[in-house]
Amino acid sequence: MVEKLYEYIFFISVFMYLLFAFFLFTHKKGHRKSHILFAAFCLSNMFVIINDLFYIFRSFIYEMLPAYLSVITASSFFLTGPLLYFYTKSMIQKEMAFKKIYLINLIP
Repeated sequence: MVEKLYEYIFFISVFMYLLFAFFLFTHKKGHRKSHILFAAFCLSNMFVIINDLFYIFRSFIYEMLPAYLSVITASSFFLTGPLLYFYTKSMIQKEMAFKKIYLINLIP
């Protein structure tokens, strides 16, 4: 019973993250860079939850999908911290210019 509840919560949260990220990508007003960074943060969190769903349905999923897909979704966990940092930085600074030195933050 509890496992089914977790599954429903995971599916609902994946749908909500996807819907909110789509809204942020298509929203034209406000800080455009900040919206894109927060949408990427939401998508990164969505992939972390999808990885948890892969773990729950491991026998069913591994038969249908390639094995590298689980590795890609698991590695998206390392993007959540830097994306949240970039989003916060873009909200604090008026005109944040993305520099190449910032890519160091993406190294796990």
